[in-house]
Formats: sequence, C-alpha cells, structure tokens
Amino acid sequence: MRSIKLLVAITGLFLSSVALAGQWKPLCIEGGVCNLGSPSIGVGPLLTSQGFLLNYKVIDYSSSTFVNKLILSTPEGLTGPSSFKGGASDLSSIELPDGKKFSFNRYGLWSWYELDDELIYTNYSGNDTLNSRMKAETGPPVIIDGTVYIGNTYFSTVIYYSDDNGVTWNQRQTGFAIGADRLNLLKNPEGTNLWAIKSERFEEPGSLWESPDRGESWARVDDGSFPAFTMRVVHDPRNLDRSYALTNHGLYLSLDRGVSWQETEFIEAIHSLLFIERGTGHSRLVVIGTDTGVRMSTDEMVSWTDISSGLLAQQHSVVYGDGQLIATSSSGYYSCELMDCFGAAQAILPEEDRGLVDVVEFYHPDLDHYFITATQEEANAIDQGVAGPGWVRTGEQFNAWSLGGSSDRDRRQLADVCRFYGSLKLGPNSHFYSAASSECKFLMDLQDLIPDDKPRWNFEGYAFTVPPVAPSGPPCPEDAIPVYRAYNNGFALGIDSNHRYMTDPDLVDEMVEEGWIDEGIAFCSPVN
Repeated sequence: MRSIKLLVAITGLFLSSVALAGQWKPLCIEGGVCNLGSPSIGVGPLLTSQGFLLNYKVIDYSSSTFVNKLILSTPEGLTGPSSFKGGASDLSSIELPDGKKFSFNRYGLWSWYELDDELIYTNYSGNDTLNSRMKAETGPPVIIDGTVYIGNTYFSTVIYYSDDNGVTWNQRQTGFAIGADRLNLLKNPEGTNLWAIKSERFEEPGSLWESPDRGESWARVDDGSFPAFTMRVVHDPRNLDRSYALTNHGLYLSLDRGVSWQETEFIEAIHSLLFIERGTGHSRLVVIGTDTGVRMSTDEMVSWTDISSGLLAQQHSVVYGDGQLIATSSSGYYSCELMDCFGAAQAILPEEDRGLVDVVEFYHPDLDHYFITATQEEANAIDQGVAGPGWVRTGEQFNAWSLGGSSDRDRRQLADVCRFYGSLKLGPNSHFYSAASSECKFLMDLQDLIPDDKPRWNFEGYAFTVPPVAPSGPPCPEDAIPVYRAYNNGFALGIDSNHRYMTDPDLVDEMVEEGWIDEGIAFCSPVN
C-alpha cells in the first residue's frame, strides 16, 4: 500500500472538508475472506453487546484448509481476531443477558464471553456425532424468560432447552418436522411462547404453530393461509397483531397475530426485514434485503428507495444495531455508515453464465501508463479509441473469474477485486485494483474525506473475482498463479501514480530496472 499512503500524505490538509460518497464498504480483516454462505434464509452477523461478530476465513493453500475466525465490528472499526471453529451468525448463535455467547451446530455448542476466551464445548444433544450425520439445527436459538431453546431435526424435531445458561439441557419431541431450511424458531409477538414454522415436506404446505409449554404441546396459529416457502417471520414492534412473512416470492402480512395472511404489493424475493426507529419527530425506517440488493422505506412500505450503491446485484440480508447497518451476501459483509448508499447495485451475470474471463492489458506510451480490463466490451471500445488515442494492447493477459465467481467454484474461497480511478484533470489519471477488502475500504474512507475538487481515488465498482493471497505458506492455490503489482513511484517523481499487474516475474524485474517499485503479489489468477 506504499503508493496509497503517499496519496494520504498529500491530502491531509483537505480532511476538514468532508465529501460524503454514500456507498457500501466491505468489512473484512487483511488476509481473510469474509463469507457466511447463502443469505437466502436471512443469515447475518450476530449482534452482541460488544458489536457485531463477523466470520472470516484464513486460507492455507498448502493443506487446502480454511481456518474459521471471528472479528468484532464496532462503529470504531474492526477488532480481534480470535480463532474459532464453526463460525457464528444470527442463524446459529445467541448472546445471553450476562454476555455469554453460544454458537450451536447440530450436536453441540461452543460458549465464550470475550473473543480471546478459551472456547468451552458442550454436547447439548447427547447424539453420537459419528453416527447421526443427517441431523441439522433448525436455527435460530431463542431466549424466553431466561430459558434458551434450540431445535434439532431429522424427520421430526427435538426441542432442546436450558434453564441454567447452557450448563445442562433437556429435550422434548415436537411430533412434527420444523425443518432446517429456514429461520424456523422464533418468539411469539408477546415474547412469551415459542412459534415454529412447520416444514413443507412430502408436499404438505407449511404452517405456523405455537407452544405454551416449552415445546411439549403445539397448536396451529394460521387458518391455512400461511404463505408457502416462508423463510422467516418478523413481528412489527409497534403492533403485536402485525407480522410479516418473508418468502422467495414476496412479502406477506398478517393483521391478526398470524391467523390470516395476505400478499402485499412487494412480490420479489425478500431475505430480511428491519424496523429502525429514528427518534421523536422522525418516521421510522424499514429496510429489506432482496435478490438484487437493499431497499429502504420512510413511509411504512408505501414506496421503496434503492440503497445498493457499492453492492453487487445478488441476494442480501441486512442487520442493524449499535448505529451500524450491515449487509451480507455470498461475497461477504458490507457496511453503510449513514444509510445514504442511494443507487442501484452493480449488475452481474446469471450464475449459469459465469466463468473464466480474460483480463487484458493495455499500454499508453505517451502517458507511460498500463491499464487492465476484464470486460470484452470495454476492451473493444479502447481498441476503437473511445478512451482516447494511443492505447494499445501489450499482448499480456491473465485469467480471472467473472464477478460473483462461478457455479462450479466454492465462492467462499474467492474475493472480488475493487477498481478505483482518479480523474483526468485532478488526477491521478490512472486506475488501481485490489482484492483486499481492508485496502478497498481504506480508499473508500479516504474518498469520503477528500473533497471532490482534490486528487483522490474514486471507487468505480468491482472488476472481477480471484483467489486472494494467503497470509502464510503458498500465496496461491495449486490451480492458480500469482499476479504481481508494480508501482511507478509517481508521487516521488511528481507524476500520476500508475500500477502494473502481471503474472511474469521476469516482467517485474524489467519494471524494477526501469525504476518501478515491486509491491509483491496483489492476488492470484486461476489457470483453469
């Protein structure tokens, strides 16, 4: 980040004049890949009394393993990390009133208070972990009057509950399958009893049930109108009779405490729903995560505003707390600090159309600048002189994945490369690329602080997807090669900064001989 730090040095005088650039910014620690998996059932980070717990993975390409860790996100920034196997989310984890955290899997739970505490493992289910492979927790855990509940299912469901902060556990058969494909367990609107969404198995429609006695007996709540494929139910905190069903085909509303349900005008897939109070004299905000980003309403869902600038157009869930709005997708975590991220998300190809793309290099001899693009349309336009005369292909190129990864790749092992540009007049008249979310966020934060009429890097979007560099051991997986980054030392020379990205180490040596600075490996390039 040497060339970036030099830009900071010349902009320190301008930091008193703030230019707000409302966009979602990635949240992850240097050298890690942040990912929770699919947000289709509204999975997000766990909000605790200390901040949000974010999962990230440290890659070890030598053993093809990924070490799960946690970091804490607060309004002041990221803290941690802590080693932790299993991860933590609002689907699988919970915090007790005394600050103790539980993270469940299908057989047991880990407990801790602080990130650096030793983890304590408890087999709450009593099942043999080697011989009960088909079970799954129903998620999320629930606390009612000091009792902690978790569900575990195969063809029917067992409710496990603890009255002593998880030291001992009791179990109770429900008599019907709650399922493990959604956020099945929740409190009733009054917060006194359990509600459960019955699974839609064997072509039986889903339904909503309530238990007044810790899961021993259940009574059906709905009248048969409960919507199919409901992923979760969210209560309106202002009205105990009003609840919403979030489905993959739209939003449904009940005005009689879950008995009858009706379709709303919102007919897109919805993965999360938040109500955010803004204080006396202000209308509350309603925020939703959809298949294409995040939307917000200030008029009780009469109209919606897209607040997806800086996101990719894919499934997102959203959580809010402690002044932070965090969106989660298969690409990772993102924060919108002032809820001012107005605009549409960046379009990506359908999953079936994604795959390897060529990242093509251009050179401008008069500027002595290099430029890369993974978009065939942009490359063709440069060939035709749309970017101005003088740009020529060097013949150098490398592979990357199209945005969002590929259907035959594990998305958890990949990182999206962010792309920045200065400006033609103010400078730097150059582009910069990074696969490190911390580096991307650093430049986005700097963009917020530097006024529009001063030199700065401006976020243009995400360019392509690559395997990130491992923090130790082999930097790239076996089926990838390093992409090196060189810097022209523009700040010291009084010229526009420029970077070159290349896979040939001999080329790096040539650039160094010409006075460029070797900045090491920027990211990895898949070879097949």
